[in-house]
Amino acid sequence: MKTINKILTIAALSSILIAGSASNSSPTKEIYKNFISMNPIISLKKEESILEYRKKLVEKIIERESSGNPKAHKKSTGAIGLMQITSPVLKEWNVYHPKERYTKYQLFDPEINRKIGEWYLFKRIEEHYLPFYGLEASIENKIAAYNWGIDKLRKIGDAAENLEKLPSETRKYIEFVKNGE
Repeated sequence: MKTINKILTIAALSSILIAGSASNSSPTKEIYKNFISMNPIISLKKEESILEYRKKLVEKIIERESSGNPKAHKKSTGAIGLMQITSPVLKEWNVYHPKERYTKYQLFDPEINRKIGEWYLFKRIEEHYLPFYGLEASIENKIAAYNWGIDKLRKIGDAAENLEKLPSETRKYIEFVKNGE
C-alpha cells in the first residue's frame, strides 16, 4: 500500500509540476524541492550531476592554473601546485582545520593541493563568501572569485553582469573554464 501511495503522490506532484512550471512560481519550486527529496532516484541523479559538474570544474581550473603540473609555482603570487593555492588560502584552511594543518611545502602534494583547492572553491567561495556578499553562486562568480579574489569581486558585484569591469585575465579564465577556449 505504501508503494501505491508513493506512486500516486509522485504522479500527482508530476502533474502539478508540469502545470506550474510555466508560471515559475515559488510554490511550484517548493513542491519541486519536496518532490526531489521524496524520490531517491531523482535525488541521487541530481547528486551525481553535481559531483560530476564539480569534478569537471576542478579539472578545468587545474588545467588553467598549472597545466596539471603539481610542481607549478608562480613566484610573483606565491601560488603553489595543481590549483595554485596561495598563502592566505592555506592560512584559512589551517584555521578551519586545526587537526589537519599543512605547510606551503606540502602544497606540492597533488592530493593535499586539490583537497584545499576544492574546499576553498566549494566550501568557502560557493557556500560562504558569495552568499555573504549577496552574490549568486554562478559559474562566473565562482571562477572570478577563485582567480581574481572575492574581495575584488564583491566591489564590482556580479561577474556576468560586469564582465567589462573584470581584468582581461579573469575574463579569459572564465571563458576557458566555461567553454574550454
